[in-house]
Amino acid sequence: MENAIIKEYLKQDTDIQEIKHLNPLCTTLCNDKGSTERSVKVFGLKQKLHSSNFPKVLNPNNLENLAYIGISDFTDTISMIEFIHCEIPNDSIIIPFLDILSEYLDNKVLVPKKIGCLDAHFYEKYLGNKFKSRDDVHLFFLQNNLIGKVEWASYTDACEE
Repeated sequence: MENAIIKEYLKQDTDIQEIKHLNPLCTTLCNDKGSTERSVKVFGLKQKLHSSNFPKVLNPNNLENLAYIGISDFTDTISMIEFIHCEIPNDSIIIPFLDILSEYLDNKVLVPKKIGCLDAHFYEKYLGNKFKSRDDVHLFFLQNNLIGKVEWASYTDACEE
């Protein structure tokens, strides 16, 4: 299924909920020792109880939450993606979830705090939807004081291949 179609299914048949009881645990796990501690908020993508239109292929096990995203505030307009967990490995759910979560958070820009080699291609696709070019990403970094605050070496390496 195409991301735009999945996004519409998710908008109509799911709710975003903050999972507050996980916030303290994820704050502890996501913060580096010796750095300034940022509070992490965990959001789940929950299928509405009586949504008969939701494709079974996107939630074959009837899970309570299809995916989780942990974010921390960086500025008033930017939040860092601390982690993403999808119960059913499916990038086609995560990108629309990120878009919907951004809207839910008053259109904050969500940027990954770290891009490792295993998720470089996923974030290349995600960031490609947000920025026209690598130069735009670099300009965004400069304008928002992100250089040195995020670990994106694997993204840079993937883009140079």
